[in-house]
Amino acid sequence: MDIHSNNNLKNMNWPVVGMVEWFRPGEHKRVEKAIAILKELGITELRTGISWTDYLTPEGKEWYNWLIPMLAKEVNVLPCFQHTPPSLGIVPRRTSPLTRPEDFANFLDEVITQLGASFEWVELWDEPNNKAEYDYTLDDNWHRFTEMIGKAAARAQHHGKKVILGGMYPVDPNWLQLLFDRGVMENIQAVGIHGFPEGNDQNGESWEENLNKVRLILKNNKSNAQIWITEAGFSTWQHDEYQQLQEFRNVLQTQVPKVYWSSLLDQDPELTATNNYYPNERACFFGLQRQDNSPKLLYRLLAQNGLNGLNKLTCITRQSNFNPTEKYALITGGWVLWALTWPNVYCRKASG
Repeated sequence: MDIHSNNNLKNMNWPVVGMVEWFRPGEHKRVEKAIAILKELGITELRTGISWTDYLTPEGKEWYNWLIPMLAKEVNVLPCFQHTPPSLGIVPRRTSPLTRPEDFANFLDEVITQLGASFEWVELWDEPNNKAEYDYTLDDNWHRFTEMIGKAAARAQHHGKKVILGGMYPVDPNWLQLLFDRGVMENIQAVGIHGFPEGNDQNGESWEENLNKVRLILKNNKSNAQIWITEAGFSTWQHDEYQQLQEFRNVLQTQVPKVYWSSLLDQDPELTATNNYYPNERACFFGLQRQDNSPKLLYRLLAQNGLNGLNKLTCITRQSNFNPTEKYALITGGWVLWALTWPNVYCRKASG
C-alpha cells in the first residue's frame, strides 16, 4: 500500500507521524469515529492490535476480517500481533509463554494469508519485555519467546512482509542483545521502543538517551534495522493538556523515521474493572478526544494548524504564577496541605 500523508503533516526534519488505537470486537462505531478523526487530522498511519485470544473467539475472525481491510482503505495499517490464547499457554493467561512456540508462526501465517494485502509490516508482540504483556518469569531465560519470535519473523519474511520487533517497555539494551545472540534479529527490519514521559519507565532519561542505547546495540551487531517509536503518549487524567502538547512536540524532535502517538480516543474508566485492556484509570486518558467527543488542546491545534503550526504557537504556556489569596490543595503521602492565605499554612491528616 502507498497512502500519502496530508501535506500539513509533512516536515522533512520530523518523523512520519501515526496514531495508536486498539479496537475490541464489535466496536464498529468506534472504528468509524477513529477513521473520521484521522481524516480530519490528515494522518494516514495507524498502529492497531490483532489479539490472538480474540481471534479464536466465535466472533473474532469475522471481526478482524472486517476491521483490517476497513482501516486499510483509509490508512497504512501496522498490525501488532499479541496475546496468548489460554488453551495454548503453559498457564491459561494471555501473557503466558506458549506450550509450543511455533504456534505463533502458524497464527501469523493464517492472518497474513487472509489479510496480508492490507498491510506491509507486521509487529510481533506488544511490549514483550513488560511482564504485564509477556510473563517472562514463566519462560526460562527467554527460550520460548525467542523461538516464538524467530519462527514468526521467518514466516512473515516468507510472505514478503517486513517485521518490526514489538516495542520495548522499558528500553533494555541487554534484552535486545540477547535476541541478537539467539539469531532472532536475522529476519527483523525494525526495532520498536515505547515511552511515556513523566512515567516511571524512563527514569528521567530523554528520548535521545534511550535511542542511543538501542543504536549502540545495532551498531555493535552490524545491524541495519531501523528504530521506530511505536508508542508514545501522555495521560491527561490530571487534566494537564498543555503537558500532553509539550510531550508530543518533544517526540517530534527525535531522529527516528516513524512515531506512533497514543492515542485517538479516551476510554471508559469502568473498563479497567471489566477487562484486561486498561490496567488502571490513568491508562484511559491518553486520547486526543474525551469520551464525550470534545477535543483536547493537542487535537484542536493539530486540526487547525497541522504539525507545522505546533511550534509556532509560543503564546501557549503553562500557568506558573498563582494568586496567594486563593485556596489551593496539595495531596502528598496521605496528608492534605491547605494553603488558605500565604504565609498562614496549616496541615491536617486526610480522612480515610
